[in-house]
Amino acid sequence: MGTLFFLASIALLCVVPLSGSSAANAKRKGRLAVQQQAIVAAPAAPNTGPTPASGTVNASGSQTASWVGTTISPGGNSNTESTCMDNSPVLGCETFTLTVNGTQSDWAGKKVQVLLSWTSITNEYDIYIHKGSNAGPLITSAIQGPGLISQVAFIDASNLTTDSAHPTTVFTVHVVYDTTPDSATDEYHGAATPVSTATTSIQAAPQDTGPKIGYENFAPPGLLVPGTALSSGFTTVEYMGRGAGEPSIGANSNWVTGVVNFQSDLQTEFVTFDDSCNLSNPKATWVNRRAPTSNFIDSDPIGFTDHTSSTANRVFASELTLLSPDTVKISHSDDDGVTWVPDQTGGIGSAVDHQTIGGGPYHAPLPAVGAGYPHAVYYCSQDVAAALCSRSDDGGSTYGPSVAIYNVAQCFPGLHGHVKVAPDGTVYVPERSCGNNPLLNGGTTTVVVSTDNGLTWTLKPVVNGSVPNTPATDDPAIGIDAAGKVYCLFALNGTNAAVGTSTDQGTTWKNIFDVGAGLGLTNIAFPAAIAGDPGRAAVAFYGSKGGSGDSSADVYTGVWHLYVSETFDGGDHWTTTDVTPTLPMQRMGLLRGGGGPMDRNRSKPSRLL
Repeated sequence: MGTLFFLASIALLCVVPLSGSSAANAKRKGRLAVQQQAIVAAPAAPNTGPTPASGTVNASGSQTASWVGTTISPGGNSNTESTCMDNSPVLGCETFTLTVNGTQSDWAGKKVQVLLSWTSITNEYDIYIHKGSNAGPLITSAIQGPGLISQVAFIDASNLTTDSAHPTTVFTVHVVYDTTPDSATDEYHGAATPVSTATTSIQAAPQDTGPKIGYENFAPPGLLVPGTALSSGFTTVEYMGRGAGEPSIGANSNWVTGVVNFQSDLQTEFVTFDDSCNLSNPKATWVNRRAPTSNFIDSDPIGFTDHTSSTANRVFASELTLLSPDTVKISHSDDDGVTWVPDQTGGIGSAVDHQTIGGGPYHAPLPAVGAGYPHAVYYCSQDVAAALCSRSDDGGSTYGPSVAIYNVAQCFPGLHGHVKVAPDGTVYVPERSCGNNPLLNGGTTTVVVSTDNGLTWTLKPVVNGSVPNTPATDDPAIGIDAAGKVYCLFALNGTNAAVGTSTDQGTTWKNIFDVGAGLGLTNIAFPAAIAGDPGRAAVAFYGSKGGSGDSSADVYTGVWHLYVSETFDGGDHWTTTDVTPTLPMQRMGLLRGGGGPMDRNRSKPSRLL
């Protein structure tokens, strides 16, 4: 009850400004490099660009385009569109000109799929698609990897300003040789084809007719505080709580001290609230108590609060390090950040992306771990060719070996959500695309489950007879109530806020409903979920209405708000509220795929109280 009522009283998790960071591009590019590659000498013959250099695609499929790259370049691990040079043997890229033929009505229900494929997982070729020329507006991009053998992006041709007199639009497919040590023997093959946008249908969630839930938003104060060690590497000042591109939030159990912790980049803020009717008192007081390991370089900051008893809580603050060094930095505190203890890095040797920390009881039969700390603590991260988790049996001070929970042959592109532990010790990691070729609307939302304390893992798709396919565009989220019921929120087709429930550890799912139905939402992003007493849960997500252009691109004209939906009967009925009706979270696209454009996932609501 306490957890749900706290969530119902504030929406602090997402009240973060939309300011960017110069480290955003380095975040993704630095950590996804496999290793530094040597720059090779230029070949004897100059690079000439793709063969052929141009092509046409139409909606019927009678015209499709295909080409092969010819540039030989090692990339450079941090090669991006802004640093590459066309047909260069060093930081190389090349341009294919694509003409899309047809009017808006021709392309209704279809998109242009631009697919690059190759054979070696050591290579990564990235896609940047512009309208008109490489100097024109960026329409969309795809920059996943390395560790993959394909890259895919889509052009929404149904939004093109064409008519019968002018039925064509020209795009440039700018292919960047990101990390390509084997480009001489493993060039990419490109193809542009029409694909259907037919989506999986889903039933609207039955509405709860009871009293509505109220929310109050608390913004960080925006005070300038000393920044002794910033992610940029410089020493300066920074705004308190205003640098959280991907914030985390936690609260102590049963509201013992009344303190909430808020992870914002390298800062860990501790917030206390004044619920009195004295309007002259500040309603929230923020204190920055940075962990000693939160310094200099971070990537994907994570906070987690483990409720070990009704009066004891442990707060974790973790930072990735862009593989320099190849570790993760974690500290924990048992007194709301007054003192911190640095931990051993996670058992994973890579910490490439999507790190997450979770904890909870051990599953029976109990392992022989002693009595030093009552809970198991799990650290998970996406590696190059797999996702892995390691377990700590001493409260996070040390971690055991990493265990692969799936590989890219099972789930692609391998981007998982946050690890959660059930009251019986079952461990869950949600994943957005498993068991299918992950092209448009491909793959299935899946929970990866362990019932032996992280030693082995099983993939369980989130599907049922009414919703047999559950392709998602964002990392799913899991909440588990006190009775062990699992609530899984995912962005079905990128357009529906779908929630399914399971009472048998994800083996079967019921009531897969759209909790955003009836609100006019056309795009869904960044799910988060939590559950409390039996039958009580809440989920949160970003939603936008209408707007033109790709919702992941800078040119998108939609406006994003934060929505929260609650259930009090185990997922049979839901109530959904726009908790930022007068304060949009973002005006433009929300990039869900890496890189450093302006629409990088600022204010990502990936964690929920």
